[in-house]
Amino acid sequence: MTKITILGSCRQDSLYNKYDITCIKNGLSYPHYSKEVLQVIKYCINDNLKPDETMIFRTPILRNSPYKTNIFLHEIEKSDVIIIEIASKKYYKYNNLYVHHILYDDNKYNTNYKTKIETGILTHDEIIQDLHEISILLKNKKVIFVGHLVTKEVGDRYDLLCLIKSYCKDNNLLFIDPISELKLTNDNVNELINNTDKCFAHYNNIGHSEILKIYEKYINQVLCL
Repeated sequence: MTKITILGSCRQDSLYNKYDITCIKNGLSYPHYSKEVLQVIKYCINDNLKPDETMIFRTPILRNSPYKTNIFLHEIEKSDVIIIEIASKKYYKYNNLYVHHILYDDNKYNTNYKTKIETGILTHDEIIQDLHEISILLKNKKVIFVGHLVTKEVGDRYDLLCLIKSYCKDNNLLFIDPISELKLTNDNVNELINNTDKCFAHYNNIGHSEILKIYEKYINQVLCL
């Protein structure tokens, strides 16, 4: 079975229905912005953090317990395909490390951190540099980049989508624009999104089923199946 590493969010959960998924996503973090993705990759490849520093990642935050040993070291190496979703320009920085947003946004977890975390918006140049570094670190792997669910041709989400799409085109990398792909076979993409989701960010069951078909198409393409 094809082994996939997901560096993304619940929007890739449908992949669990068809592929063997490494433990990085559920075991370590759901990275949202480029510097966070880069930090996850570096930890998984280089084991470059002390145990207490792993509290920047989503799962250790949720468990309130750091990783004393790095159990993720060979997960990327074992993967056939790496799927990377970059969904935000906003960054969260603590002690020169880039942290998962709940350490700032969620009152259940941010009591000791919120006032110490720097937030801001990554520039296009910073994002491109991160994408370049990600590409170098994963140069021997099959990589697919994925954008957020973008329905309007305006705003930060659209700008980010276009930036990543352009980078991938210039560097011969596969890129999935979920909404554009879904519109090819679905007359109303609103029917694929959770109807309680005011920010158009989560698939319903039908949406997960439809996006899985698209992921499968691109995975087969990158593997030349």
